[in-house]
Amino acid sequence: MRIYLDLCCYNRPYDEQDNIIVRLESEAKLFIQGLIRDRQLELVWSSMLDYENKDNQSDKKCERIAAWKKMAVVSVRINDTIQKTAANLMTLGIKNNDAIPIASAVAAHVDYFITTDKRILNKPVAKIMTINSLHFLERYEDDKLLENDVLLKRAGMEVLTEHLGLIEAERFVMLLRRESFDYTEWRRTLYKNKTLEELCDDVKRFEKINDQTE
Repeated sequence: MRIYLDLCCYNRPYDEQDNIIVRLESEAKLFIQGLIRDRQLELVWSSMLDYENKDNQSDKKCERIAAWKKMAVVSVRINDTIQKTAANLMTLGIKNNDAIPIASAVAAHVDYFITTDKRILNKPVAKIMTINSLHFLERYEDDKLLENDVLLKRAGMEVLTEHLGLIEAERFVMLLRRESFDYTEWRRTLYKNKTLEELCDDVKRFEKINDQTE
């Protein structure tokens, strides 16, 4: 099964976790990451993810998210076909910085485009299934039995205790706090003044710069 996570989904675990939906979406995203690590899911990356991630509010978050590129089975670059698909998606009311990632996922023959952005989920997109991280796990559960929360927490605590000791492991858990920030909301206005053509051109220029540094 091939999936594409948009940057809202990658950033969800770093958002403020007071809202129960945000917290559940974060846990679902982290579980999906585990499935990717175990090669049970194929991850697709794109140059649009590189482009968006460079504008992340935190250098540490930027680095951690960028590390997932190495786990991808394919990385999609902007081309005329993707730009044309993105233009068609914009006729549905999808914004340019959402249309390009979806078009990139379509080009990579992705089964599921996973996002936490309700604006995308409410649009009828052909050729690909746009889905929330929680709903994706519900579908995945049809084929795989998910480990329940109790076993998952127990396994995690055992790993922490083994490496840190009981006291430091408990201290680590207490220190896990999320910042008061919602990437999905912030991203909605990030590129609002750019046209689709301008954004595609920017991503292409960024691709060339990336090629020189990698």
